Amino acid sequence: MLKIAAGQEGGVSTPPQVASLLQGFQPLKSGANFFSTLSEGMNIFDTIARGWQQLGAGARRAWSWLRQVSGDAAYENYLRCARRHVLSGAAEGSPPVLLSPAEFYLDALRRRYSSISRCC
Repeated sequence: MLKIAAGQEGGVSTPPQVASLLQGFQPLKSGANFFSTLSEGMNIFDTIARGWQQLGAGARRAWSWLRQVSGDAAYENYLRCARRHVLSGAAEGSPPVLLSPAEFYLDALRRRYSSISRCC
């Protein structure tokens, strides 16, 4: 069994971040392969299904990040912020007026192009 801990192990210094990531790491014994490392009651199809689930979760995170960076999720962010504003009680006395997606888009265009936005 390979023991990895922060500090000196066999003359090699292991950073604490790496040691925490590798905690519980078991190298393959000689002659062992991937299929021999599967747990009892676990088959290759379960392993493949778990891999596809992780790939799908990574793709969803990447798509969400891309939507945030490109501004495509701006209307959903607006609705989330308005809901938080109403739930916090900051809008007492007047009912909140929510914009439709088309009105939100036109308002964003107006805010973007109503002032000078060049460097020179």
